Amino acid sequence: MKAEYINPFLSATSEVLKQATQIEFKAGAPYLKNSPFPAESLVIVVGITGEIRGQAVISMGTDVAKSVASAMMMGMPVDTLDDLAKKCIVRVRKHDHGELCYIAV
Repeated sequence: MKAEYINPFLSATSEVLKQATQIEFKAGAPYLKNSPFPAESLVIVVGITGEIRGQAVISMGTDVAKSVASAMMMGMPVDTLDDLAKKCIVRVRKHDHGELCYIAV
């Protein structure tokens, strides 16, 4: 994995999340994942087309996902990751990359 490919995703994700939620985010170090994601996580898969093709996968714990959705809904409590909460997070990804994305929970 080349940093020149992944760093724009990290920068864009952090900036869009900050704009959408007014929360400062810091991405962890990217890495290749070969094993399944933990059961208590939300996974966003973004398709990449063009000169480079593939998928970018962003994962966050359910507590983080609920906090992001709550902030996007002006502080409305989010106790579960229902359809509305998921749609908020997908909207961030669409703004972030402008690509069709989906969530697998």
